[in-house]
Amino acid sequence: MPRTFGTTNLAPYSAAPAVGPAGDAYYNTAEKVLYLSDGTAWNSSTTAVSAGSANYKWNTSTAAADPGTGRMASNNAAAASVTALYLSVYDQSGSVIRLDAINTGDGFVIYQTGALNSSVRYTVSATPTNNANTWFTIPVTWQATGSAGFVPGNNASVQIQATAAPGGSTDEVVVAGGAEPTSLALDLWVDLDGVASAAGQVPSGGAALQALFKNTSTDFDTGWQNAPPIFASTAARDAAWPSPPNGAMCTTTDTGALWQRISGVWYKPNSLLARAVLSTDVNGIGTGGATLITTGTVYIPSGRWIQILGHLNMNGLANGCYMWGRVDASAYLGHRLAQFNGAASSSGFLLHGSAMTNTPTYVAVGNHTFSIGVNALSGTINTVTTADPGYIEVYDMGAV
Repeated sequence: MPRTFGTTNLAPYSAAPAVGPAGDAYYNTAEKVLYLSDGTAWNSSTTAVSAGSANYKWNTSTAAADPGTGRMASNNAAAASVTALYLSVYDQSGSVIRLDAINTGDGFVIYQTGALNSSVRYTVSATPTNNANTWFTIPVTWQATGSAGFVPGNNASVQIQATAAPGGSTDEVVVAGGAEPTSLALDLWVDLDGVASAAGQVPSGGAALQALFKNTSTDFDTGWQNAPPIFASTAARDAAWPSPPNGAMCTTTDTGALWQRISGVWYKPNSLLARAVLSTDVNGIGTGGATLITTGTVYIPSGRWIQILGHLNMNGLANGCYMWGRVDASAYLGHRLAQFNGAASSSGFLLHGSAMTNTPTYVAVGNHTFSIGVNALSGTINTVTTADPGYIEVYDMGAV
């Protein structure tokens, strides 16, 4: 059954009695504060100033004395030279302000009511002193002053904002002017007197549908880019993005190419990798064959299907011929790309065909050249390039 007390008054004590059961209460006559028990400790019913604010009237006296109920003062008229603040335990509304909850390292901001850029920011430098439960002396170290200075007149309304030291359990909010803080422990910083530094800001500019990208590994070095990014050339890309992660993608407008970062190298997946053309006739090719076209160097990463496409216009085909492909001028691609066995009435024939290979099963990962050539089955054959130049094309056909 719950306890029944009838009509009761809270017991008055000048100091805390033994902790009662959860729900018990007493009135502290010295502090003029109601305390409630949670079964293990007495808890004040007032709110600590360590993570809040309070309204005071300013006292221009610099004496280390009681500034008066609802008032506060400092030990120096120059805000930057203040080393101690004197505050009543009561604010202007008569509420008790738990100045004993302030700890060394906490932040302390004071600003004139209605003039937020008239402010000053301090850090608590030592444990506050309770003077007869009437007023507190709070040692402080000056940090910054707002753009309008801080010289309140006597009885001017001021507001204090107190914040827990970095690592504290309360939210940390600073509202003031002066230099921006650098501590990452602050949850919020509101600058009242100027433009914030570049660190942590979203850069200006940008266009519709662009995204924010890291330019380098340096903190806050960001910029607006298209997604995926667009560069004028590979040189511009490499200068602006020297260390992209694998999987990154971009386009270069000079060639209209789409690039993907694979195994630390820029690569053009699912596209034409290389093309070379034969525009001069080669005559008298016999059964020993001839290499006709070779591409430039092409980098092939691991796990890619590669297609080699050859195209040659030939005559003398009564003798027959076949077209082959090679990698690095030595390794055949495994089968002939195209073949014509010859006919007595044949004067010309088009050889057009392709072969597939992949890395790393048949071709090693790395740089390669690709070639096509022909062999006569008997006698000799010739290329015809006047109306139809021969060519070789190398394509990436996707992942293995």
